[in-house]
Amino acid sequence: MNNLKNISLKQYIEISGINFSESTHTVKKGEITEELIVEQFHVINKFHKILRDYRGYDIKNIDNKTGRLVEKYKMEIRLGKRYIRSTKGNNISDDFNDMLLKYIERSEECVLQASRNYVDLIKRSMKSGEICLEDCYFDNVYENEHLFIRDASSICFDMIEIDGINLIDRIKVIKDEFDWEKLIHEYACIEKLNACSEEFMKALISYPSEVMKWFRRYVKDEEKFPKDYYLKKIKKAAKKDGKSII
Repeated sequence: MNNLKNISLKQYIEISGINFSESTHTVKKGEITEELIVEQFHVINKFHKILRDYRGYDIKNIDNKTGRLVEKYKMEIRLGKRYIRSTKGNNISDDFNDMLLKYIERSEECVLQASRNYVDLIKRSMKSGEICLEDCYFDNVYENEHLFIRDASSICFDMIEIDGINLIDRIKVIKDEFDWEKLIHEYACIEKLNACSEEFMKALISYPSEVMKWFRRYVKDEEKFPKDYYLKKIKKAAKKDGKSII
């Protein structure tokens, strides 16, 4: 046990039976099925079980991102509401503002639901020393007789719900045709999470992150392109965000 305290995270990963891959494990859009997603949940869970036991000297260098996603979303909502307030006195009523207001309301609803048991989930995560992959897509972590990881640089302290959210969000953008509530339940069962975690995951997966990403770009570079350009981008982003499941 003392020897394990004197090893780096990379060394710990390797002696735990995880191989570093030098090639990209490609999964095409058409190959993504519900069964493959559930298999990836199991792969992620195996990584979680291994990573949470790491106590080596790199532990102090692992970034702590616990709670950052929710705080980022709260910041985006504040930015959106501030923009709406700044244009209210100009008697502006256009498609851009109307759409933004609609998605700010959806964003607020998502964050409100996510916040209901948020503190308890954070306490559990910190008490358990949960470590996430963050990048848990098929091209970065996979299993082929052995566990493989291509890039471990995004490993961080965070709630294990976040890895499930990240994976589903990534898939949803390119292939929004699965029963996300069912898959969230599958992930929760595999990770032994409770109903509060499921509600938290549903809320953050329903958050319109693609729309809000393009709104941030509009605020940053408002004069770079005409407003219609950003409206088209936001409408396209809205299709990627899909429907809310809360």
